[in-house]
Amino acid sequence: MGAINALRQCDRAMCGCFRAVFGSMATPLEVFIDGLSKATKDSNIVKLQIAETLSSGFQSTSRAAVLHQLEELPAGSLLILYKYCDHENSAFKNVALVLTVLLEEPTLEPELPLRELEEKVRDFFWEKFARPSSLRSHSEMNTDRLSGVWSRISHLVLPVLPIQNIEASSCP
Repeated sequence: MGAINALRQCDRAMCGCFRAVFGSMATPLEVFIDGLSKATKDSNIVKLQIAETLSSGFQSTSRAAVLHQLEELPAGSLLILYKYCDHENSAFKNVALVLTVLLEEPTLEPELPLRELEEKVRDFFWEKFARPSSLRSHSEMNTDRLSGVWSRISHLVLPVLPIQNIEASSCP
């Protein structure tokens, strides 16, 4: 439970940083989507909800979005990331989309090299989303589709600091 709270607090802190960078504190400039709240829903419905939330936010005043606990989303809904995370053909330019993932490991070594961290996240995604027993149907997600999603989101994987480090810091 501590890791979930730390991740949520980190996500909220990032939203505050986005407000500080992109505009006035009085104007909500970020979108927050909670993956856990969508975990038991149909993947096509979730994909549509995420698309509508991000599109309406980015078409109005939002310049940033946090997709909290990506690993909790139904597998097929991850395919919406093709639209928003494509480096060359993203639906929206000049916006920040932060995706957070809570690994099943209670802690990570602070000195863990970023390459190893990226591999841990990748392996976790393959176990969670591409393993045959985790899928309702092959059309929902498969290794080829997950590889496409991963190629769009894996370019920067960073660890979250322990909660006491987050609380002691603030955005510049």
